[in-house]
Amino acid sequence: ADCRADESNKYILEKLDAVPAALTAFQDAKLMCGVLKNGSMMWSVINYSYDPLPLEFATKKNITEISELMPDGSWKKLKFTQKNNKIIIARRLEPAEFSILILK
Repeated sequence: ADCRADESNKYILEKLDAVPAALTAFQDAKLMCGVLKNGSMMWSVINYSYDPLPLEFATKKNITEISELMPDGSWKKLKFTQKNNKIIIARRLEPAEFSILILK
């Protein structure tokens, strides 16, 4: 684990208190967050980079489940770890790839 990353995640979340999450990778990518009526978060992540994007985020929320929208309209549960303020999803986005996620 990179302690510097954990400290920067803490700093990001303290400074952006109203933002539910932030990407921790220093790449050309975008994270759009929304909160659903049931309290779950819906995220759209887009990789604009020429490099694969690891799905690593900083968030204050305690996440118990993450699902990704599949091309056929179904939801697939993803494996992930959460430690302190950092979530690491066992998936990466290839260049120009996007993903829609629901986090409970």
